[in-house]
Amino acid sequence: MHVNSTTEILKIQVAYLKMLFEEKNARINELIKINQLLEDKIAYEVEENFKSKNSFNLKDNNDKKIARTVAAKNDTPEYHDSCIMKNKLEIRRTLTNWMKNPDTEGSATVASTDSFRAKPSKRWLYVGRAMKTVTESIVEDYIIKKCNITEKDEVEIFKSALLGKSEAFQVGIDPTHLSKISCAEFWPKGIIIRRFHFDFKKMKKEDIENEHFFSQYPNNNARLKMKENKPMKNTPITILHQNLCSIGNCKGELELVAEEEMCDVLCVTEP
Repeated sequence: MHVNSTTEILKIQVAYLKMLFEEKNARINELIKINQLLEDKIAYEVEENFKSKNSFNLKDNNDKKIARTVAAKNDTPEYHDSCIMKNKLEIRRTLTNWMKNPDTEGSATVASTDSFRAKPSKRWLYVGRAMKTVTESIVEDYIIKKCNITEKDEVEIFKSALLGKSEAFQVGIDPTHLSKISCAEFWPKGIIIRRFHFDFKKMKKEDIENEHFFSQYPNNNARLKMKENKPMKNTPITILHQNLCSIGNCKGELELVAEEEMCDVLCVTEP
């Protein structure tokens, strides 16, 4: 009785294994079909791409030049947003354009309480070689205290981006306090200062004539000293009239006259 039960169990296990094997074979056949379809699709796309490219490269293609021209035209930077055409670039406002096109400054008088009014002009200095712990507020408080400034609008401080071990600032000050903060005695020992100048049109004549004026500014454009038009010297002109028998036969005499006679203009006439 025990042997029969064992045989029945083995038959059931064998039948179960056969069923699993058949399912496995069916799944493998399905995957093979899917793989074949994918291979056929890839081969078809490769063939189509080769045909489309080959139409531009065949030597016996009569429309080869036309097709290449169209392809090149569609590939120009004019059709791409990421490219900038040379003829579309805006002209930069250079120093020459500033001189040719001077600004017009308004002259209407408005109240100090009006919301639309001009920002007061300032004179700018470069303040450098300060400690890393120095901030804009510290420099501002230092200037306000030493100059007895009542309004904070008269001072502007901007921190310069430096990678060294010191800090630098751009200090804008009202013109009335410029002479005071430009002195070496105004700043702590070791601090360096330089004048900034951004507008050549508003330079004063006495500043331009000062030979040390342009050496004070770190801006390289400001180092180009403007050349003044020097007046011509009023010197008398000496004119020598020389009567020669024949110009063609007296070349040596003509050279002798030009060397010995101190004159500016030599007039040679025939008798």
